[in-house]
Amino acid sequence: MFIYVLYDLKSMTIVAKFAGSCKLCGEEWSKDFDIHYSREPRAICINEKCFLAQKGNSPQQSSGYQKNQSIVTIKPEIKVSTAVNQCEELLKMSISKAHDMTVELYPELDVNSHTFGQIRSKFTDQVLSIYFFENS
Repeated sequence: MFIYVLYDLKSMTIVAKFAGSCKLCGEEWSKDFDIHYSREPRAICINEKCFLAQKGNSPQQSSGYQKNQSIVTIKPEIKVSTAVNQCEELLKMSISKAHDMTVELYPELDVNSHTFGQIRSKFTDQVLSIYFFENS
């Protein structure tokens, strides 16, 4: 006979290392009390009802990246020098090379995915670092 026990590793009851209080309901706990804790979505309380309410009202992503999130950008009104324009060309070449490397090394990734963009960004940094190291 097999018994399977399923755990939600992101949500658990833990022993408090420090005294604290809930930011939502204000209920307090002391060191070594059992408290409900969830890493993602972030929730912590000694009261299970409050804890579950926190989990239910929290966004599922805490990484800072949210799909379709809009941001406000401001373009400074300033004349761009020739030197900066040359840097722009170097950057575009580096991004192009990093793109090709990412496609070659991760052919299964969708080029429009967030993961692809993160890897391409890292490769761009590395290509530029090597370029400046070789040309210094």
